Amino acid sequence: MMIIAQQIEKFEKTKLFCGQICLQDDEFSGFVLTKPMEVEPYDELVVSWNGITPGTSVFKIEAQISINGQWSNFYPIALWNQFTTGGSFSKEDELAKTLIDLIKVKKPNLADAYRIRAWIRRTDFSQMPRLTGLFASTRNSGEFQLTLSKEIPPVELDVPCRSQMIHHKSCANLICSPTSCGMVLGYYGIYVPTDQMIWKVYDKTIGIFGNWPFNTAALAPYGFEAKVEFIEDLFEALQEIQEGRPIITGIRYKEGELENAAIPKTDGHIITLVGYNDGYVIVNDSAASSNAEVRRRYCVDQFLKVCGGVFYKIRQSEGIKEEKF
Repeated sequence: MMIIAQQIEKFEKTKLFCGQICLQDDEFSGFVLTKPMEVEPYDELVVSWNGITPGTSVFKIEAQISINGQWSNFYPIALWNQFTTGGSFSKEDELAKTLIDLIKVKKPNLADAYRIRAWIRRTDFSQMPRLTGLFASTRNSGEFQLTLSKEIPPVELDVPCRSQMIHHKSCANLICSPTSCGMVLGYYGIYVPTDQMIWKVYDKTIGIFGNWPFNTAALAPYGFEAKVEFIEDLFEALQEIQEGRPIITGIRYKEGELENAAIPKTDGHIITLVGYNDGYVIVNDSAASSNAEVRRRYCVDQFLKVCGGVFYKIRQSEGIKEEKF
């Protein structure tokens, strides 16, 4: 869900201005804290954010979980700047632990509420960082099964094809997520070369390009509401495509589990869904060896088994675009 102004419990040295959260005029650092958000029992929580962080200003994102009325300490999730990216945090206690992109509740417990704290910091008053979106999604991974409740009419979006494999071999196998993000930007008429996109999403703490909320956060300054979301019904994702919006997701499969796959097997890979037709999802799979081979069709029955249910929802949004990058 998106955290809106009515769900903020506390503004500390911050303010709401034109629907965006920013620092008070004479403050260098402050935060917002959401109200407790009660949800169905879950063991995975993913938080994502959108905003503008000019210069050396940063966001620090934290989350707290509740298990049977017992609130945890805050788990730091990320320190983020749109120009120098940032780093994820690692924390573990008796209740849960952070796993790069998400907070994982320890068995046998399930959490039933959460709240988010977002810090905004700057080093001089000429910087005007602003938080434009704060999102959270939860699920009980033990009960997750991706299904397709109903089909949609045939559709195929004209999303440009990019292969990640044509880049330098030192990183070619690691950049599926920013390559996918670059393809979606290209669909909306914004050209960002993959060589640039990868450094906009880089997680310096662990040296990866696939941190989910880092990738969605990198899209926001171009004028998008972009968030990470757990989806259990593929129909919801296909609706995005039907309405003209490509959507990004992750897959994992063993050899032989996905016919026509760009690579024989993977422990984790990001692709872009661009269409649907007659029992097949149409995808841009950047693991293909050339741009000409990126567009592929995967059987829905197989796709439902290999898709992890984590999606990047990307929608154009007014009022948050920054013209210079």
